[in-house]
Amino acid sequence: MGLSAFKTAGKVIVGRGALAQAGPEAASLGKGRALVVTDGTMVDLGLVGKLVENLEANGVKTDVFADVEPEPSMRTAINCAARLQDGGYDLVVGLGGGSCLDVAKAGAAAMDDPESLPQYLGTNKVPGRKIGLFLIPTTAGTGTEVTPNAIVLDTDKHEKQGIVSPYLYADVSLVDAELTLSKPPAVTAATGMDALTHAIEAFVSRNASPMTDLLALEAVRLISANLRRAVADGSNMEAREQMMMGSMLAGMAFANAGLGAVHAIAMAMGGFGVTHGRANALMLPYVMRFNRESNPEKFARLAAVMGLDVQGLNVDEAGEQAVDAVARLGKDVGCPQTLPEVGIDSDRLDLLVQKSFDQQRLLRNNPRPAGMAELEQICRSALG
Repeated sequence: MGLSAFKTAGKVIVGRGALAQAGPEAASLGKGRALVVTDGTMVDLGLVGKLVENLEANGVKTDVFADVEPEPSMRTAINCAARLQDGGYDLVVGLGGGSCLDVAKAGAAAMDDPESLPQYLGTNKVPGRKIGLFLIPTTAGTGTEVTPNAIVLDTDKHEKQGIVSPYLYADVSLVDAELTLSKPPAVTAATGMDALTHAIEAFVSRNASPMTDLLALEAVRLISANLRRAVADGSNMEAREQMMMGSMLAGMAFANAGLGAVHAIAMAMGGFGVTHGRANALMLPYVMRFNRESNPEKFARLAAVMGLDVQGLNVDEAGEQAVDAVARLGKDVGCPQTLPEVGIDSDRLDLLVQKSFDQQRLLRNNPRPAGMAELEQICRSALG
């Protein structure tokens, strides 16, 4: 066994009512002025008001930045950083889906010089972070509450780009499944398939370790067993809790093992207006089928942990069962199955392949080498 290291958020508080720990945690760290980074939906649902009340009851004066869009732009993150700089805050609290949390992270990274944020794209380019960072997810999907990543949309280049830095790990993450109860079926489905993608890509990554394998496999088990239930009945608290745990474990796994070709293509698809979860859900089975020969034993383990009957099958057959099961799951919860369904036809394939190939940060982790020809093969198979 080679050397491996494991990192995650500084403190993770999990369970019903975890949101109420924001104020006490902030006070214990001596924080006195917070900016909540969120979106209009969180305001309308009353979650922002509840959080602000909790923080202020613990002596933390709190303001709100509610301008985050579903696919946040670089400009929004810069505006958040500028707000942090101007307000003299010592704590930023991201509340919402992955978009809100990523803007909070990016804003925290660039608050000393907001316009410098584009310089931090890539890995290990953030010089530091002086402000406290709390993250409170309201979807079971991105796992960003326990990762060092922030994703923003470069509207000039029409592509998503990532900032990866240990300074983007939260000081405190509050993981409360009750906050996901309001999510409609389509959002639950897309974010759940996003989390499943994180788990599977981490498990088969070139940089996987025994630690990340344990986390990823448990995430696959939890998500595959509960996603249909959470989509069918959003009030099913048990399913919501299992999905939230699966999402977080998957985040811990991929934060350390990395992601691969599914995410490379999904990042490119973001520039075509396809939301991240739907893009991952669509591409996951196609990339799994391409990657399967790289490590048949691991793909067979995926089949077993998903509860499939693989008795009497060899590893190749079991691995194919895993791919088919993932495709069925995506279809059952209403996610798109082909590129034309999301507006990408054969005329746009070359651009998609090129934009995918540009995501070398992700492709280098893929278990099977994926150059331009291989990416074209994968994407063409997804045309239907």
